[in-house]
Amino acid sequence: MTLLALGLRAARLDFQPLWWDEGYSVWFARHPLAEMVRLTAQDIHPPLYYALLGGWIGLVGPGPVALRLFSVAVGVLTVPLIYAVARRLGGPQVGVVAALLVAVNPLHVFYSQEVRMYALVALAATAAVGAAAAWLGLAAGGRGRGRAGWLLGYVAAMAVALYTQYYAGFLLAGLALAGLWTLWRARANLRLAAVWLAAQGAVVLLYLPWLRFATPQLVAYVSQKVVADADRPLGPLTYLARHLAAYVAGHLEGPLAPWWPVALLALVPLAAALWRARRSLPHRHQPSPPDRSPLTIDHRPLTIDHSPSPPDRSPLTIDHRPLTIDHSPSPPDRSPLTIDHWPLTIDHSPSPPDHRPLTTSHWPLTIDHWPLTINPSLSLFLLLSLAVVLALGWLVNLTFPFFPERGERLLLLGLPLFLLLAALALSTSGSRWGLAPFLLLAVASLAAFYTVPRYADEDYRPLIGQVNLWGRRKDAVLAIYPWQVGYLWSYGRPDGPQPALAVSDQWGPDLAAQVDEALARGHLWFPEHLSLGGLLEGAVEGYLAESSYLLLNRWYSPSTRLTGWAQPVDGGPLSSAGPLRFEGGELTSARMAPMSLQAANQALLVDLAWRGEAAATRLVSLRLADREGRTWAQADFRREGEEADRLGLLVPAGTPPGQYDLRLSARPDQEAAAWSVVGPDGRPQGKEAVLGQVAVAAAEETLDPATLPIAHPRQADLDGKVRLLGYSATEGELAPGEDLDVSLFWQALPGLAAARQPELFAFVQLLDRAGGLAAAWEGPPVAWYPTGAWRPGELVRSQHTLRLPATVADGRYRLIVGLFEAQTGRRLATAGGLLRRSADHVALTEVEVRGRAHRTEPPQPQHALFADLAEVGRLVGYDLSDTELTPGQALTVTLHWQATEATGQRWAVFVHLVEADGSLLAQSDSEPGAGQFPTSSWLPGEYLADRHVLTVRGDAEPGPAVLRVGLYDQRTGQRLPWVDAAGRPVGDALTLPTAIRVER
Repeated sequence: MTLLALGLRAARLDFQPLWWDEGYSVWFARHPLAEMVRLTAQDIHPPLYYALLGGWIGLVGPGPVALRLFSVAVGVLTVPLIYAVARRLGGPQVGVVAALLVAVNPLHVFYSQEVRMYALVALAATAAVGAAAAWLGLAAGGRGRGRAGWLLGYVAAMAVALYTQYYAGFLLAGLALAGLWTLWRARANLRLAAVWLAAQGAVVLLYLPWLRFATPQLVAYVSQKVVADADRPLGPLTYLARHLAAYVAGHLEGPLAPWWPVALLALVPLAAALWRARRSLPHRHQPSPPDRSPLTIDHRPLTIDHSPSPPDRSPLTIDHRPLTIDHSPSPPDRSPLTIDHWPLTIDHSPSPPDHRPLTTSHWPLTIDHWPLTINPSLSLFLLLSLAVVLALGWLVNLTFPFFPERGERLLLLGLPLFLLLAALALSTSGSRWGLAPFLLLAVASLAAFYTVPRYADEDYRPLIGQVNLWGRRKDAVLAIYPWQVGYLWSYGRPDGPQPALAVSDQWGPDLAAQVDEALARGHLWFPEHLSLGGLLEGAVEGYLAESSYLLLNRWYSPSTRLTGWAQPVDGGPLSSAGPLRFEGGELTSARMAPMSLQAANQALLVDLAWRGEAAATRLVSLRLADREGRTWAQADFRREGEEADRLGLLVPAGTPPGQYDLRLSARPDQEAAAWSVVGPDGRPQGKEAVLGQVAVAAAEETLDPATLPIAHPRQADLDGKVRLLGYSATEGELAPGEDLDVSLFWQALPGLAAARQPELFAFVQLLDRAGGLAAAWEGPPVAWYPTGAWRPGELVRSQHTLRLPATVADGRYRLIVGLFEAQTGRRLATAGGLLRRSADHVALTEVEVRGRAHRTEPPQPQHALFADLAEVGRLVGYDLSDTELTPGQALTVTLHWQATEATGQRWAVFVHLVEADGSLLAQSDSEPGAGQFPTSSWLPGEYLADRHVLTVRGDAEPGPAVLRVGLYDQRTGQRLPWVDAAGRPVGDALTLPTAIRVER
């Protein structure tokens, strides 16, 4: 059972994110003990759990899995503990059932993974219940009654529970009342009752120092929390039903959530067993039980004489062992079995023979503590204790309605009572199917628990991952709430940006000074939690926007946003450009600084000034590109209602040293195409403007590989010279003619710096199942930065593109990479290990290739046309949705192409609506079929329908217009020429012969 419990609790520990309360746990636990005690006095829970968690963090660290392992350990310990308790109270069978119920209980599994105190309070509650029941004489055979050790254990366990959770006071009250009831039923003397009450007083005395210290602050905190949470109290039936359902099936998640009342059906067999136990409980003042059939042992009648002094009899035997009736009020050193309060003992029997249970009209008899029927006194003790816990919880809920989502966790301390009661009932019900509802519900609930994401809006892992990626050691993260600090401590890089809690929850000079100090040291990262109104967040962001440069503005959920900020560079701008005309307005000026940076997340700061339509709303994209157009850094910003932008672009770790273009593009919204840059002649000049040249140098310090944007870690050392750290690649299914883009992340090792080291080249290959080559690339990892210049420890990213041939067959292909010596061709070997052999390549992943359908039937266009393009094919016709247009109207143009030869080149199609003087009225630029039919996938003889939608400018003047069509290289802007029948170029744009007119 313990191993089963461990498996269930240790499964998928990293699946769910930390959420608010867990963040608070880390926040409290990471403080020094004295400070932690002071802080928890202002919280809703006492300090013991946080103190233990702080010690655990000191041993294993604050990582999320390490944190959860503490709750896992506590939760697993509950299983053998409840087995020991249940075995003592009801026997081995009850112990096994109780252990099984706890091991698979979804609610207990859930909180054996959370970084909260609920598993610990459940463990303490189990110990307290077991010790109390043993001292009260409710163990099988009455063992342990009145022993001081059990009472001391009860006091200690209850004190632990109270110092772990305030609601443990409900358990103290429940056990105290149920204990008094048990003593009264057993006609115990007043001394035992006084000792029991004294034990409760001892618990209170142990807890009194904390109450005196924390109560004034706790009252203020609770008063504020009632107002802030605004929870509504639950009615008694709903409150009871939700808790009992949670005790059975936990928190049902996802599609199961509305079905939580179904869990109450599992209570039916429990209620039936408890009802039978109630019927068998004698009335306290009944002098003798009703007439019953005689009890027989080995077919010999056993009679009980109720006279004060029964006559002398010869002993009855079981397998020749004497069975005696001992009339002493307290038999020595043996557990009494009673019939009508007469002690019945079995001498000299260390273990009972294999016989059927002995019963007398369902009265309990045990032989060496074997369970025969349910113990009514024990059952009612557990039931009364649980009823008090639930009743007090409901009463407090009326005044302090703290019942958030999954609020049943607050009474997890009642779960041991419930499961012990269930184990007793199920063990003695006589039905083989009593456990079935519990197990079926556990399977369903745990399946959802392991697969349904929870706390999606509080999942800070992507946000903190971005901070880890772009943040530097000297940067700071400003947190408004303590739980954010807890998240950052757990998920953040130890050598990365450190969180700082805002010095005030109101905007003012102190908080402004904190912001300024952080910016003076480095970049400031600001996670904004906006579900509570975001008033303070808005004030901080407004202050930052006045003088700082925006590095990042990204939403991670409807309530969570991350912004990043940089301080202006001393010395002012070093480069400027402009003005530049776009379709949507004019960029009047652009200033950049500095123009030389290290590949260490340093920021290039850009000032932009806009005029015209672009000054209202725009999406601005800054891109650092090499000469081949590959992107090495990019930042996108949405700007509204501002004519000036203060933006920053980070040069990420791993960017190879060299010269790069800073490119700018803009568009009206996310769905629209980028505005074209318009030249002096009014003709489009592409979608991007080059603002200037940026020089990137290698990082001066060795950087953490966690600063690299590695999608798939895959570490492999190659001959001790270079280490492959991982890769990123085009995701999903690919079609013939499409590009497989692969980024490889390397780290130079000391062996690379050896004298006269040969230059290394990289290879990237796509292999079929038989090992045949489907596509390949090879060459220097970075064309302008040879491996001989790499310094030990330096991080380098290389980018490679494999264009799949149009003729590649459907199937799955292996992607492999490696390095080889440029002069000899010798491949570098990977390091072998205990379970793997060395190899001359690194296998990365498999790629699925699935081709599209190819149409060979000629189309029937509205307007037939035959115009040839060099190297690709011809235009055989086109369709138009209209020929008379108004400003703002959309025009749909469908071009019908026929491929004449295969090409590995990818060309984009432009369709421009222009006035007689060449001024642009509307345009559509994209690869054929909006990228579905790249020219690199065309097969000779096939036909393709290429649809474009153009929207006429709102300020277009009435008059005639024409459509011009052509193809161009997206990287260079070079157009593909149209040719005549002899193959001679006749221009780079084809004017369609259909006349079009713009009307008002």
